[in-house]
Amino acid sequence: MKVTVAAAVLGACAAFAAQAGEPQGGSRGGTSGAAVAVSPVVIELFTSQGCSSCPPADALAAQLAHRGDVLVLSYHVDYWNYLGWRDTFSNEGATQRQKAYAKAMGQRMVYTPQIVVNGVKAVVGSDAGAVEAAITAAAGADPSIAALTLRAEAGEALATASMADSAPGVVVLVVYGASAEVSVERGENAGRDLATTNPVIEWTTLGPVDAEQRSWRAHLPDGAQGVAALLHGRNGAIVASAAVATPGR
Repeated sequence: MKVTVAAAVLGACAAFAAQAGEPQGGSRGGTSGAAVAVSPVVIELFTSQGCSSCPPADALAAQLAHRGDVLVLSYHVDYWNYLGWRDTFSNEGATQRQKAYAKAMGQRMVYTPQIVVNGVKAVVGSDAGAVEAAITAAAGADPSIAALTLRAEAGEALATASMADSAPGVVVLVVYGASAEVSVERGENAGRDLATTNPVIEWTTLGPVDAEQRSWRAHLPDGAQGVAALLHGRNGAIVASAAVATPGR
């Protein structure tokens, strides 16, 4: 699996330097194939099918994905797999990305379910009130800081980005699969059918960006339902984002 963890993904940003559908992110993956220049609030859910506390957070993520002002991405960590059920979407990269966020925010541990909002605010993933408050705060960010567009066609994604005033930034491409329901046979959630929204397949760094407009093309793997571009600025904050469905997938 092609994965670039957050420590590398955000290495060009100040806070991380030391440690180196519905349009706009709906449950079907965003605007189909079109070029978009939008900036929904990014909800990164760290979850696990092996965690008994996670189903309410997964349900909340599914609800949020139907809104036009947020982009939901579900990262399935691997550190609960020992409990008797191997999460069908889990990978070590998701765990490392969560740990990098924790380090950047001065947290001493990681947990599930956890939601990271726009790269800078971490809350309990099932706490709807805290999540909503974080979304409201993030929505007030200055939209003039960065410019970002994204298109998906013919098995490729094309992203174009620039930052205002030569501020440091880095563009990350996140590929996610179709929202799905999985029957869990063992572990803490044995016998339950658990849903996941926009499960992340892979993510990678496209490159650094500054005041000069830059463009990248990237191959989209089999199983991709949608693709998102995240532009991280100072302190790892996501200052612009966009998501589109992958045509013909």
